[in-house]
Amino acid sequence: ASGRLWAADFGRHRVLGWSTPASSDPSANYLLGQTSFTSGAVTAATANTLWQPTGVAAHGSVVMTVDSYNRALIWTSLPATLGQGANLVLGQPDFTSQTIGTGPAGLRVPLSAWTDGTRVIIRGGFTSMRMWIWNSFPTANAAPSDVQLLGGVESNASEFGAALGVFTDGTRLVIADAAKNRVMIWNTIPTVTGTPADIVVGQATFSTGTAGSGPASLNDPSAAVIVDGALLIADAG
Repeated sequence: ASGRLWAADFGRHRVLGWSTPASSDPSANYLLGQTSFTSGAVTAATANTLWQPTGVAAHGSVVMTVDSYNRALIWTSLPATLGQGANLVLGQPDFTSQTIGTGPAGLRVPLSAWTDGTRVIIRGGFTSMRMWIWNSFPTANAAPSDVQLLGGVESNASEFGAALGVFTDGTRLVIADAAKNRVMIWNTIPTVTGTPADIVVGQATFSTGTAGSGPASLNDPSAAVIVDGALLIADAG
């Protein structure tokens, strides 16, 4: 984002950021979730701490991460100090709460996030087969999502499995659905709850989920992204 690289560091409960890295093994310039690069985890939810962050998204000077406190933290401008507190929290009423949420304002085990500085998309992981979409950028803590896509165990155009990431090129929404050996594509980012996907990759139809190794098949795909108009899929199996 704007030349900066961001990475979620799950085991050290932090997010690192680099300003335009141009050589191997550069030192990070930004640190979120810890007060120093050598400090350990703080096991309490605050605006300054993180617990097992699994995804980070950035656009311009906006940085967002999701963590195991069932929340998303947002920095609306670039952090000026190490461990600087977030400005907004989604999924919780305040920075110190960490309960599993329900409804459009709650988050349950969020795993990955995306933002273009206006819209926000968060995908649930492990035990949470859903995605939350904000059509406009949140301006208050616990702002409810506008759209929810609910997954499930059936093979169809609406249900998808838990975990893994979410990606969009600003128009199309793409997710890997490992359990059903497929990638699902929405031709436009959904603005209405329950919108089914338009395209399936790895299966002949939305009603099948068989693993395969041929050019039209997938086996446990773990990630999918769009780069310069090309669809790239990491096929773990």
